[in-house]
Amino acid sequence: MTWKERIESNIFWFSSSLVILGFVAGFSAQAVLAANGSPSTETPWQQTATNAGWIPKGECSAYPVTISVTAPGTGATVSVQQVRLGSYASTDFVIQATRPLPEQSSVGLIFNEGGDANFYVTFPSWEIDDKRQIFRRDDMVLPLQPSVPGSLNVWAVIADDQRKFGTVYSSIEQIMASAPDVIISSGVSVATRGR
Repeated sequence: MTWKERIESNIFWFSSSLVILGFVAGFSAQAVLAANGSPSTETPWQQTATNAGWIPKGECSAYPVTISVTAPGTGATVSVQQVRLGSYASTDFVIQATRPLPEQSSVGLIFNEGGDANFYVTFPSWEIDDKRQIFRRDDMVLPLQPSVPGSLNVWAVIADDQRKFGTVYSSIEQIMASAPDVIISSGVSVATRGR
């Protein structure tokens, strides 16, 4: 009687040999997977990004940041009071960036009275959230005295150093020429009224 016949005739030995063969096959498959990397639920694109060490675009320092003036919004009415150094605006100024800004970045505002040729740049102190994405100021002394009633155009500006800027310019393009890395938001237009 051969070993094969003996094993097949005895159910105990037959079952034991199947278990041993299964164990060896499973152990071998596990060793092959460990050597080649475990299977992943990532898509091929995600696997490529992971293998290349890519980071999410919002966290990439090379991905361009954009900013926007989220308050006051276009069409809003802002109360303005004339003061000795300009005008005092009673409204919330809020600037939002698409990703966190570095500590050394300067965040400011550009003001232009509707119909005026001058564009005024100011870099006020801000209340800043922990991520450095939201910059808020409850009210502010404006660097100009807008007509009341009238209109006021507002842009946000981000630069690596506010010392590169003066206070009065003749256009947005002239402000952009002050520093090669300056970022300027789309403008919002608000109405002004007296207090």
